[in-house]
Amino acid sequence: MLDISGVLQPLPGFLQIINVIVLLSALFFFTSTISSHLIEVFVGFLNSRGKQLRGRLELALGKDAAKSLYDDPIIKSLSSQSRTTIHPPSYIEPELFARVTASLSNDAKSAMSNSEIIKDIKDKLVKVESDLEPKLIEWFKAITDRQTGVYTRWTFLRLLVVGFLLAGLLDIDTVHIAGELWSNPGQAEQVARVLDEARKISDQSESLTDADEKKLRESVATAYAQLRTIVPPNYAWQTPPGKIDDWPAKLLGWLLTALATSLGAQFWFNIMSESLKLRSTGRKPADNPKKPDSKGNPNGAVS
Repeated sequence: MLDISGVLQPLPGFLQIINVIVLLSALFFFTSTISSHLIEVFVGFLNSRGKQLRGRLELALGKDAAKSLYDDPIIKSLSSQSRTTIHPPSYIEPELFARVTASLSNDAKSAMSNSEIIKDIKDKLVKVESDLEPKLIEWFKAITDRQTGVYTRWTFLRLLVVGFLLAGLLDIDTVHIAGELWSNPGQAEQVARVLDEARKISDQSESLTDADEKKLRESVATAYAQLRTIVPPNYAWQTPPGKIDDWPAKLLGWLLTALATSLGAQFWFNIMSESLKLRSTGRKPADNPKKPDSKGNPNGAVS
């Protein structure tokens, strides 16, 4: 890989810019992680994935055929149950789906055998009986891929909403925070050093172990706590802006936080890792202090 440290080091304000990027990316990694966890809890409580999968299969197979599939003992064993309700499984293995569906379709009296899509697959795609299950696997994967795309789009919108609520609740104003970090480069440098552990973790391997993830969360949480000492939150719901003209800037800062949160934790982890690598190539304020020569000039500089 091309070594650009010699080009980057002399750039004025390089380290200051990188520190702001590192800390903002760590901040957005923090908000994205919390928002994702909140959404997962909410989605799991409502079992929206399982409901969406069943709804898509009812649309594709027909309600009666889908009901016969979910009534099958093997598929039913994957369901979860609360006190009063049986929740459909949020995920079905394609191979298992194909095996159960092929078995049900062999019964001429079953609703599955009368499903238009199953008849179509048998008539157009299956040459011999042994080809049915592989074709059902391909078809089911196409169904679930489409469902994943829909879920991803909804996740983006959910992250946007939860990110905005989180920004308002914790007063995570991107505009104000970025300005304060730029105005206090020394303090920003101290907080950025906390995240050097994150760079070491990202350099170790492509897949993080549980211990690595724990260290990463601890590093980011510590950096966030120190960041808030530089930029203390000024909760608008406790002390609202004094002038009506101050609200647009506050709302803009929250909106930028929400938009950044919607990009997801993995995106900001990658940005943070790459920024930390660039940061390691630059000069840190405490690194390599200049020593005066016999004339009192630093590093032999001519006055």
